[in-house]
Amino acid sequence: MNVKPFEALFNDNFWHELVHMYLAGIIVAGFIVAAVHAAGWLRGRRERRHRVGLVVALTFAALAAPAQLLVGDWAARTVADNQPTKLAVFEGLGPTEDGAPLHVLGIYEDGDVKYGIEFPKRLSLLAYHDPNARVQGLDAVAANDRPSETGINIVRLSFQGMVAIGTGLAALGVLFLWIWWRRRRLPHSPWFYRAVVAAGPLSFVALIAGWVTTE
Repeated sequence: MNVKPFEALFNDNFWHELVHMYLAGIIVAGFIVAAVHAAGWLRGRRERRHRVGLVVALTFAALAAPAQLLVGDWAARTVADNQPTKLAVFEGLGPTEDGAPLHVLGIYEDGDVKYGIEFPKRLSLLAYHDPNARVQGLDAVAANDRPSETGINIVRLSFQGMVAIGTGLAALGVLFLWIWWRRRRLPHSPWFYRAVVAAGPLSFVALIAGWVTTE
């Protein structure tokens, strides 16, 4: 048997997957630790350990989350080049087309995304940085080889869930960094700490959704 494990590991997808996963680990660890201290903060615990725990954990997570968006863009463009069918599944893109649209939410059914919000040419722009670029659809694959509608929807919703949660985490991180940089203090609003508590388990959901998307 001609097994080549190093060729399987060190391929064109290696670097963006490695960086993406390490950043994801930092984000999940940071927000889970911050969520524990934020829960204590909401209960009136203002000891130094809660303050330090919040600042340190949130700083790591807040710096990693926006960087993850940039790495995600890198990963998406690599997928577009190396795994165009996978990109078509992410989007539920049936026909190959120039200036392919991006759909948010919706269900893939009968070769198209239904009930979603369409943004014209955005998929071409995100995948190739060209709004008129051609994006390969699922019609490029023989009908017998295409994944089922259920499989496509599982991957689509996992991908969109990962992106939505990741964007929210990045926004929360930017808010924390802005307040800390401008005022050298933690936010006062209890809603910020409620959001941090929610961010802990949500970051883990995004991690699992990312693995579903990848695999």
